[in-house]
Amino acid sequence: MDLKTIEQELGEPVTESFPAMSKGYGKKITARSSGLAIGGLVGFAAAKVIEKKLSKDTDGEHAPAGIEGEVYVALTPNWLAICEHKRGVLKSSVGELRAKIERSQITACRIEPKKFSFSPITIETTDGTSCELEVAMAHKGKAQKVVEALAAPGRAAA
Repeated sequence: MDLKTIEQELGEPVTESFPAMSKGYGKKITARSSGLAIGGLVGFAAAKVIEKKLSKDTDGEHAPAGIEGEVYVALTPNWLAICEHKRGVLKSSVGELRAKIERSQITACRIEPKKFSFSPITIETTDGTSCELEVAMAHKGKAQKVVEALAAPGRAAA
């Protein structure tokens, strides 16, 4: 599946998009890759222990069901779509649609830009659902455009 398929499913063109991950997922993959690089298999095993402790850090706790791990956030004129994000050897792709939120249902969208870390993003809806994501430094600018676009029609970015 690709972004064109998501556009067909939503019936609208995607205006802004960026890759992200569920809160805490960045810490997990950093611990895993660091352990493997530093200590081989022993380091990888130690990283798995650290990863389990980090997983107690609200990973997925504030996200709607199905929004865990790497995701792709796409904004259309009427919808905010959260899709599965698949990494390939040569190219990344967009997977199945995990959640779609009508823009009129979004009450707040915030990003806390960080210079050298993952920047947290919070999306709140009228039904009280709070979706917490993180975006890598390389995609922070794209994420800020989505937050600004969500705040533009009369809503203030908190």
